[in-house]
Amino acid sequence: MRTTFLNILKTGLPTAFVLAVMGYGLSQMAVMWHVDQTGTSQAWAAELSNSLEYRLPITMAAWGLGVIVICELFRGIWRKPVVAKPAEPVKEVVDAEQLLLQLLDQADAAEKARASC
Repeated sequence: MRTTFLNILKTGLPTAFVLAVMGYGLSQMAVMWHVDQTGTSQAWAAELSNSLEYRLPITMAAWGLGVIVICELFRGIWRKPVVAKPAEPVKEVVDAEQLLLQLLDQADAAEKARASC
């Protein structure tokens, strides 16, 4: 579950930020287009700009983050957890143990050879 939350942080926050910046730009373009098409007064354009300036970026960021969270949660449920396979240290230990036994046998044989001389 921890990887799911990390994936949400890694993908969700940058996506929300980018969508908020795009929403701010879209709100400004919408105000310019509306003023150009309708020829309304500056006071009404300023009111429209203030209204859209915060609502559109926050809404776009919230929807983007919500979609990312839902997708990552489904992905976390769908994905099977990775099971770590245990390493085979037994074989290495057996090999090392056999090598040590051989070395001890050789040392004993050398000691016996010195003692008999």
